[in-house]
Amino acid sequence: MYRITLLLLTLVLSLTTVFGWAAEPNSQPKGGANEQTTRLIFARAVNRLKKGMPATEVKRLLGPPGDIRTEHDPGGISTVGTKEVWRYGTSGHLTTATLGQVSIDEKDCVQYVFGQGEPQAKKLPDERELRRLLDLLGQVPSYNSGSRYNPRTVIRAVNALLPLGKEKALATIDEFLRVASCCDDDGREGVFLVLRTLFEVPPEPGYMPPMIVGASTPPEPNDPRRLPRFPIAIEGDIPLLLVEGYCLGGMPESPEAHVRYFRDHGKLRSRPLVPVAQPFRALDQFARSNRWSFDAKSGFNSERRERHLLGEQLLRLMDTVFRSQRDAGDGLLPWIHGAADTKSTETILAAVSSLKVRWDTESDKYTFLDETTLPKPKREFYRRETWKSTAAHLDVSLIVERASPRYVSVWFVENYGPDRSARAVLNFYDAKAKDRVLSTFTAGEHDLPSGRTGTSSTWNRIELPVGEDIQAELTFGGKSQVGPIMRP
Repeated sequence: MYRITLLLLTLVLSLTTVFGWAAEPNSQPKGGANEQTTRLIFARAVNRLKKGMPATEVKRLLGPPGDIRTEHDPGGISTVGTKEVWRYGTSGHLTTATLGQVSIDEKDCVQYVFGQGEPQAKKLPDERELRRLLDLLGQVPSYNSGSRYNPRTVIRAVNALLPLGKEKALATIDEFLRVASCCDDDGREGVFLVLRTLFEVPPEPGYMPPMIVGASTPPEPNDPRRLPRFPIAIEGDIPLLLVEGYCLGGMPESPEAHVRYFRDHGKLRSRPLVPVAQPFRALDQFARSNRWSFDAKSGFNSERRERHLLGEQLLRLMDTVFRSQRDAGDGLLPWIHGAADTKSTETILAAVSSLKVRWDTESDKYTFLDETTLPKPKREFYRRETWKSTAAHLDVSLIVERASPRYVSVWFVENYGPDRSARAVLNFYDAKAKDRVLSTFTAGEHDLPSGRTGTSSTWNRIELPVGEDIQAELTFGGKSQVGPIMRP
């Protein structure tokens, strides 16, 4: 009997080696100890991957990916030379990869691997719940998201982690950091925001450890006890992100360092977050309190600029009960020529303040008093288009991505140096009316010492309804090169 059991076990392991991971990595988990064992087996298979390994070998060891990111997806691929990112344990296109990711280069070989190491299986919740939690963490935006930050992403993650207790909550965050990509997953940087909301401020020294991720705009107050969770401030049970972003000239501190700090010193918050029914009233109270430190004396432009930033975030939090039309910069509060459109803003805020809403603790979102919400907007995936010029002495490329049904984002990227310095002008125009120039970029304006190179990127957003075609023309040295017709 012992020999038969051993023979069967050997056969299973052999099949795993030959045909890849024994269980389907993208199937719906059922939970329980078996699924935790499966996660461990998958992690050990990922540990066998090495840089330069053929993609066919990855598929043999791990099976086919549940989702593939390409340069044509929203946001593209951030790393140079990457053809595709194979993503495992997803629940849909561009959803959180809960098991790991493999970057495949242009030679169809392994470039980067995320998901190596081993999960803390005994400390983690069952697989179904774990994947739900990892997905929530994956939806938290970066600390650089500014006005695009939605506090609800942090609220949902914190309220879901809190019942686990400190040990399991931190083990779950560790697991997310193990499988997430430092190249393409904003949630890794979002972990800083989750931790600063999930835990109480320590009595000594009276503030949380600073995030060493660059210089923030606006800057942190001189006395950190004034805003002890900076860049987070919890007002009306809403975790607001106080900064537009960070400027960094090196490597940022890793979120793993802060997980270690809170494991040693942290105390979980005592109750879930339940945002107040009037979030803009909470913002007004914050602005009148001694915690508010955003004025000319702080080195920030004005109180109005900070209120505009936080107002944008509150409107995103309330998008289940109120929606305003987005402007060219993806803003919800009008901002014209570097200043707030006061009249339009007041109209929007009056409409929001008149709503009769409540926070639903079951779904972690605002609802009307009868528990209904606005219809959930359909998620659109717009194809990102790219064009690279083949002109001699020029290394320029164009990236076009639709931001909304009304607007398109355009990036003009130039790699320049002593041997790539030809002057050129790129006009971006309506394909049906070439005299209608939508945007203009220039190249070849950089003078560098011998042997030096560099890269510049210029961004613009243009109004272009869905269904309209655009085209680019590069003019240089009396010649021209016309790009393909694009329909973003």
